[in-house]
Amino acid sequence: MNQSIGILDAELLFGKTRQPNLSCLKLSGYYKKQGAAVTLLEKATDVLHCKTVFLVKIFPETIVPQEILTLPHLRYGGSGFPASDDPGYLSALPDAIEHTMPDYHLYDTYIGHQIAQGARINSFKDYYDASIGRMTKNGAFHAHVKEFLDPSRKCIYLLDDNVLAYKDWQDVFLELAETRKVFQFRQGLDIRLLTDEKAAVLARAQYYGPYTFSFDRLKDRQAVADGLNLLHRYTNAFPRVFVPVGKDGQDVLATFQRIQLLMEHRALPFILRAPEYATSKEGGMFINLGRWCNQPAIFKKKTFREFCELIGPGSAAMRYMQEYEHEHPEIAKMYYDMRFETLSQDR
Repeated sequence: MNQSIGILDAELLFGKTRQPNLSCLKLSGYYKKQGAAVTLLEKATDVLHCKTVFLVKIFPETIVPQEILTLPHLRYGGSGFPASDDPGYLSALPDAIEHTMPDYHLYDTYIGHQIAQGARINSFKDYYDASIGRMTKNGAFHAHVKEFLDPSRKCIYLLDDNVLAYKDWQDVFLELAETRKVFQFRQGLDIRLLTDEKAAVLARAQYYGPYTFSFDRLKDRQAVADGLNLLHRYTNAFPRVFVPVGKDGQDVLATFQRIQLLMEHRALPFILRAPEYATSKEGGMFINLGRWCNQPAIFKKKTFREFCELIGPGSAAMRYMQEYEHEHPEIAKMYYDMRFETLSQDR
């Protein structure tokens, strides 16, 4: 093994991932254009055989062995790392790399190895079907779609963090329409910024998959309700709404309250556990709520109590449910038996 550049996707090697890492794709695309030999590393020991290694981590909970982070030929970065004065730390990709065409073939060898070991090819659709990029960032223009569009790919995945906050948001949708590709925003859109015009454009667009929004704080409940009502004027689709839990103000009670509001407005919650959940005394309930909500087919049919009972007596799910009910009977009485089919049809 004698490649000069090694790319290490931390979630692929040390965590969990279902999609390629955009920064890894851009790093590979840039250095291949410079004539370098670039390889996606599939084993931790492969870092020892590269002249330079770039490691990208997205989630703070992904644990990278310390001996890798201290290698002198390693550069690392990504949202999963705190800012650092370490000379190996990259706070952001240089513009020349940030605005290069992603190398959509970086993961090909890895996928081939996984399929040879029995993995289903359909589980890698995100790797071979989609062009991936950002058109806006922090509510400002970032790039035109042509910068990352591969015409041979079926769809477009956008990682924009808040496209609805961009003053020229219409231009984004016009560019996307001109590609004639289906697309989706993978981050939660800010439903508080939804207007009649934006809702109409979303409903008319060649949108792929569920519309995805976010409901971070209970204090935004009225704005979220108003936004969902507005969306439903233009579409009968059930939007997916990210519900972060585990941080201050995102306890089990506030989570049940947000879930109830989403049920009432024909929306499907998707629980996102912050790393802090693991040290919370309510951590077991956050796991239960995530397993219930994040399986839409079950969530639409089963109450929270029925879901836990389905897992079975003696299970951790039943224990968490019963312990919380014993400590908070009034909360359990109010929320354990909420049913999506009932609440969503009552409006």
